[in-house]
Amino acid sequence: AASTERAPGTLSVSLDPTGLAAGDHSDTVRVTAEGPEGQQIRVPVRFRLLPCGVTDLTALPAQVAGALTTAECGSPRQTDRFAKRYRFTAVANDSVTVQLSSTAFPPRITLEREGTATPLIERSSCPVAAGAACARYVLLAQAGNYIVEASSATSRTAGAFDLVIGR
Repeated sequence: AASTERAPGTLSVSLDPTGLAAGDHSDTVRVTAEGPEGQQIRVPVRFRLLPCGVTDLTALPAQVAGALTTAECGSPRQTDRFAKRYRFTAVANDSVTVQLSSTAFPPRITLEREGTATPLIERSSCPVAAGAACARYVLLAQAGNYIVEASSATSRTAGAFDLVIGR
């Protein structure tokens, strides 16, 4: 006669999303019991990575004192970098200056028109400010929404930052 035994126990699983794009990722976790009859149980798992949220800036100039943490989303362009994203609206032929400063990590900024695949600018340095990434007087030829991404120039680094976006 077969017998069934149960033992109290907890199984913890942690997942590292480094290098994965937003979307669903599926696989199987295999658990094998110890002992002479070590049976294997297969558990299908789905890991859903959501895209970065975007914070709307109601007016320019805007100044944001923030922080990148290990709980942030990954940059859509560089998945091994934590990122925060900010949206503003511009009129045709507007120009903006963006500066990201941090003493905790080497800063990197990206400016893109919302819905486009190619960024207008990507910078990880600033000729007028040490410890900053900046883009000065960037012409925005089309009216619409634009997104500034604040991230690090190096993989998986975090810390406080100051972001300034002005016309």
